[in-house]
Amino acid sequence: MKILIIDDANDVRRIIKFLFEKKYGIDVFEADNGKDGFELACILQPDLILLDFIMPIMNGPETLKQLVSDPRTSELPVVMLTSKESKEETQQLIEMGARDWISKMVPATELTRQIYRKLTEITTGY
Repeated sequence: MKILIIDDANDVRRIIKFLFEKKYGIDVFEADNGKDGFELACILQPDLILLDFIMPIMNGPETLKQLVSDPRTSELPVVMLTSKESKEETQQLIEMGARDWISKMVPATELTRQIYRKLTEITTGY
């Protein structure tokens, strides 16, 4: 199983990578901007993409739009990671093609638990 995390926050990427690889044995790949993340998604075909909302070079909504519109990545599940909790913005991301969103404003263990639950839902259909 593979997760791709696209987030400019180095500490967020490292925590998720460490916890998922150690606790679940899941490979986690990283990109610090949307452009590089899109390119990696095309190559890796991950089971889940975790996509930050605010990033340099290509932000989350722009990256999501590219992922959804490209036939190589259009079926890959994307869950947005955000420190924003605006219902309007998160609903717009769902309408754009994101499967769901997770707030980054929780402790690392809770964030990891939520991500694992989303991954399980997506890969098993439950």
